[in-house]
Formats: sequence, structure tokens, C-alpha cells
Amino acid sequence: MVRYHYECPKHMWRSNVTWCPACYTPEGVSPVVVDKAPCSSPQTVSDRGAGLKFDGGKPRWTLLMGGMPKALAGVVAVLTFGAKKYSAHSWRQVENNQERYRDAFYRHLNAIEAGELIDPESGLPHWDHICCNALFLSELDKG
Repeated sequence: MVRYHYECPKHMWRSNVTWCPACYTPEGVSPVVVDKAPCSSPQTVSDRGAGLKFDGGKPRWTLLMGGMPKALAGVVAVLTFGAKKYSAHSWRQVENNQERYRDAFYRHLNAIEAGELIDPESGLPHWDHICCNALFLSELDKG
């Protein structure tokens, strides 16, 4: 069996089985055939060289991890404070957790609106507590 590798230069989409989803129409597209290689081939070589990776359309975690390291460090600091005060991951078992984390979110937001930037109990920025509560609520909402 032969697999064809397609490339969309406009959207940097590469695939061995399909066309660029941004360019695809019901009438079809004319993909650029980069190369043909047997499925059993351990390495595919194209005009860009060896070591192709077909990850177009997949989440780009580096946008989060490398894009806002200070904000993420702040959330980790809040989680660490909570783990020391209570226990790690105990936020999941809090009774009526969605309402209570929503209330905590609003309390921290209200403190910022009142001019208080640092939470007096933890010594950490209210924005970091807000982010943490938003993540709790998002995780709880997803089940």
C-alpha cells in the first residue's frame, strides 16, 4: 500500500491521508503531492528533508507553556498554597464546589476592583487566584 503526503503551502498543512481542512471544499482540492512512500517505510523524505511530523490541526501546547510562564507559575503557586493548607487535589471534593469556586472567583475579582492586588492570606496576587478558580470551574464543568 502506498500513502501520499499532501502539503498546503498556504496553511502549512501536511498530511498523509487528507487535504488541508482550511482549503477543502465539497468539490475537492488539488493537493500538492510531496512524495510517495510505502507505509512500511520507517522514514519519509520530502523536499523539506527527513523526519516528517503530521501534527497539523493538533493543539499547540507551547502557546500556553512558553507563552505565559509567569501566569502559569502564579497558578502553580496558588495550587501549592492550597495543597499545603488543605491537601493536593482536595478542591475536587469540596461540597457544592462550583458555586463556592465561583464565589471565590468573584471575591478575588472584587478585591482587585477595590484596589487590593495581593491576597492578604496567601501573599499571592488576586489574579493568580482568579485564574486558579477559573481552571477549577472549567475542569469541574468538563466532568
